[in-house]
Amino acid sequence: AFGYDKNYFTLKLSGNAYSYLEKGHNVAYFKKNISTVNGFAGSKALEKQKESFVFGTEYIGRGQVIYFVDNPLFRAFWENGKLWVVNAVFF
Repeated sequence: AFGYDKNYFTLKLSGNAYSYLEKGHNVAYFKKNISTVNGFAGSKALEKQKESFVFGTEYIGRGQVIYFVDNPLFRAFWENGKLWVVNAVFF
């Protein structure tokens, strides 16, 4: 999360949600109390997103796996997502 402030606003394209990583780092995640900032999300989708991660890392063997739940480069319009990819590749 190098270069990011305390908050990151993600563009959710689906209801996909994954539980916190137990043996890794939950770098960007949704806490228990989440709400939309702009747009619409159904109540079932919001409930599913609670306590799930958006970006995470996990060490496997001598390497590291970087998890992106959503595409941070979606149509290259979400400028804030570019730094996540740079962090994944170079750091």
